[in-house]
Amino acid sequence: MRKTKESAGETRKKLLESALDEMSEKPFPNVSMNNIAARVGLSKGALYWHFKNKNDLLINLVEDICEKTGMNCRNVGPVPKNFDGLRIFFRKKMLSGAKNEQSQKVNKLVHRGHEWPAEVFERLVSSMRGMIKNERDMLEGIIAKSQQRHEIKTDFPAGEIASLLSAIFHGLFFLQIHEIYGTDFIKYSDFIFDALKNGLKTD
Repeated sequence: MRKTKESAGETRKKLLESALDEMSEKPFPNVSMNNIAARVGLSKGALYWHFKNKNDLLINLVEDICEKTGMNCRNVGPVPKNFDGLRIFFRKKMLSGAKNEQSQKVNKLVHRGHEWPAEVFERLVSSMRGMIKNERDMLEGIIAKSQQRHEIKTDFPAGEIASLLSAIFHGLFFLQIHEIYGTDFIKYSDFIFDALKNGLKTD
């Protein structure tokens, strides 16, 4: 029984990886269940044993991505202890994603979200908002403590600074992955962070 469960789990994993390849490359209406099964040398019947239809496969893929993304975020490293520690935190996040082929595929898939059934896209957006909120809450706590120690200005609420930092680095990561500008933003992450820090530091 255990081997059967392990085998089924391994097959499901391969099918999700194949689905990610297929769905990140093509518009959702053009995605072929036959191709997804064939990529890993399985029959279409094996695919339908695990997933009811293309929508169900996409939902499971999105949920799998959200779970893994949350785990990856937690594995970036220890929670920064001060504002300066955020520099290392964001640089590691950008580096780990940009050098990871899987992350690049995920971002290309998410970029096609407007092609998906509404309920699937809404589920993804809800999960992403949850992950971003968790990160923002962590940032807000660090920034608030830095303000209490008078390391940075108190002119702006800690929550607004946290949202700004999160938005800047998530935006840069998106541009980096999709090579929209053809610029290595990771190389300039220290410059960007220093500019923000200089604007926030107390006189």
